[in-house]
Amino acid sequence: MTKIHIVEDNASFKLFLKETLKDLAELTFSDTLYDAMKRIESGSFDLHLLDMKLPDGSGMDVLNELNRKNADEKVIVLTAYGDIPLAIEAIKKGALDFWQKPIDYDVLREKIKNLLVKRDLINLEETIAGSSEEIKKLRQEIERVSGTDINIMITGPSGTGKELVAKTIHNNSSRKDKPFVKIDFSTIPPELADSELFGAVRGAYTGASENRDGRIKSADKGTIYFDNIDEADQKTQARLLRFVQEKSFYPLGSGKEIKIDARIISSAKKNIENLISDNSIREDLFFRLNVYLIKLTPINERREDIEEIARKYVPILTEKTQRDASIFTDNALKEMKKMDWKGNEREIINFIERSLLSGTIDFDEELKRASGESLKSKLKSVKEECERREIASALLEASNNKSEAARILKISYKSLLDKIKEYGIEE
Repeated sequence: MTKIHIVEDNASFKLFLKETLKDLAELTFSDTLYDAMKRIESGSFDLHLLDMKLPDGSGMDVLNELNRKNADEKVIVLTAYGDIPLAIEAIKKGALDFWQKPIDYDVLREKIKNLLVKRDLINLEETIAGSSEEIKKLRQEIERVSGTDINIMITGPSGTGKELVAKTIHNNSSRKDKPFVKIDFSTIPPELADSELFGAVRGAYTGASENRDGRIKSADKGTIYFDNIDEADQKTQARLLRFVQEKSFYPLGSGKEIKIDARIISSAKKNIENLISDNSIREDLFFRLNVYLIKLTPINERREDIEEIARKYVPILTEKTQRDASIFTDNALKEMKKMDWKGNEREIINFIERSLLSGTIDFDEELKRASGESLKSKLKSVKEECERREIASALLEASNNKSEAARILKISYKSLLDKIKEYGIEE
């Protein structure tokens, strides 16, 4: 029978855990750090539930001992709200997740059941191609976090596969049969964010003729993927903060609170160090979203993966384009390793599809694309002047309404603000 070790000194909470879990596993209780250490030394368990604060020490000491023994045993941290920083430190040291007290009876049982079920992982080597150390670590991280509900932040340059990683985590989780809802903040104008995210009731604003569910509600029981979270404006981030904390929200114009159960994965293109320093994201929101960080590495820093990625996508794109793939010989695929792929995996995929459609591989042209800095430098001033004129014209047409100007230009609101600042355009 499954064995669960519960390290908890609060008598009432111990009783709650006993009544909740007694039919799911054989339970062993430790009231103190001393007791916990003795039980770890004398036996093994499928799962440890660790309280962080004990009369004679910390649950972190138990986790450290399990790590020292290299015990392949799952660990969940039980914590009060004020101990979240310590719980996050435990995640970094190997705990699978942290659950805040108090916890609902049904929620606790469901979480335990999900942890104890042996999941059949999809083939990560086929999904996440590559043999570099970075990719091996990435696959291990995906396998590690997929069985948990912790919030994950994925960072990496454009084209490195952040959405693919998010979907892979979802598809390997207990939520895989529930919705995966992508919300891209680079495409949502600030004035529409509330209704888009949280929905609205009839009459909440001009034109709201009926109740409308938001994107977040549609993710109930599944996974929400906040793409380009750093492009959400500050007001939207404030609303998101409450949702991330409480997993509840009020539709626009409604006094009725809606609660949902959804796992949250976020992504940003910027380095993690820059997200707060340049005010791209609120610090309090950042720390709640970034419980576990996954950093994706540019392809040019792991060139051994280029050929494997190409071999993965050639047959996929051959089927899509219905073209002859014979141009991609072994030598051609090896030649691709010499190229600079500034657009990362996405640029490799585009190159393969372009080559299939034309029936030829033009490495000279691709080299010009990758290394044509001299041409770019000649065109830079012309490009900037054109952009200045287009932005100024759009602002004039929109009577200086930046959201409307961004819509006219078909760029995100934040991108427009960055361009206005970059070019010093007077309002």
